[in-house]
Amino acid sequence: MLRTLGALALTAAAARAASSSGSGEQIDDQVKAWLENYMEDGETRLFPNDIKSVWGSTIGSSLTANWKALPVVCDGKPSVQTKSSTLTPNGGCPDVYTNASVSCTCLEGYDNATEWEFYIQPRQQLTDQPLTLEFGATLGLTSLVTIVAPDDLTAIKIVGVGEQAVTLNVTAEATGWDNYDTSNPSLIEVGTTSALQKM
Repeated sequence: MLRTLGALALTAAAARAASSSGSGEQIDDQVKAWLENYMEDGETRLFPNDIKSVWGSTIGSSLTANWKALPVVCDGKPSVQTKSSTLTPNGGCPDVYTNASVSCTCLEGYDNATEWEFYIQPRQQLTDQPLTLEFGATLGLTSLVTIVAPDDLTAIKIVGVGEQAVTLNVTAEATGWDNYDTSNPSLIEVGTTSALQKM
């Protein structure tokens, strides 16, 4: 049964570029606390943008932490991040993420694409994560974070793989910061023909 994509938070704004090396500053205690709290143990989340570019277009101006010192993940490419207290991190993240028990899988082929397509399915088992996956690979996920659409992006398509609809938590970009209420994340169901056009 085909189901349409529901309330996916899409911010139709330009993603602001961030330096891959950060500002050279040491991250402060607020950022360290965010690293410990932005994902649940056992969670696998899709980050279509580096989180710093999302903050730059949304909540960044109201954060008191020195979040700009946080290193960029995967040179700003989309990534899948998995937090696990039982798996050894894969080494694909900057050290501050690795130290928080996070593995990063960089998604290749999205740099110059005018349409983003993500093929997803429920993550079945928590296993070691690859360092990279190519455009069009099927991603086993439990959640998705807010998307900021670059100016040259014309469409975002999120397609569920298999006959059953895929249910994901849509996680607010402010998750992990104590001053924001991000409880009760919304859910989306993704069917085999679901698509979200840029507004």
